[in-house]
Amino acid sequence: MTSQQNLVTVRGYIISLPKQAGRDDAKVAVQDESGVEYLVLPRGMGLDLADNVNAKVEVAGIVQDKDDQRFILVRQYQLMDEYDDQWYDDKD
Repeated sequence: MTSQQNLVTVRGYIISLPKQAGRDDAKVAVQDESGVEYLVLPRGMGLDLADNVNAKVEVAGIVQDKDDQRFILVRQYQLMDEYDDQWYDDKD
């Protein structure tokens, strides 16, 4: 098992993950526009992301490639969704 660490910024959507062995207890991932999934390690600021499934987000953190999966240790994040967006408008 080889691992590399890089500091990166990822923009995408928070998706829910089914429970699966080898995922270091990750419950959510950030999926970027090209479909690459970054499994969010459930530590520190990464814990907050589980409450925001389906939200658009920009995440900065340390990425580690392990066993053909990408994990991210979140150092900071910003939710990009705006609640005044037409999608949230329930006046129709």
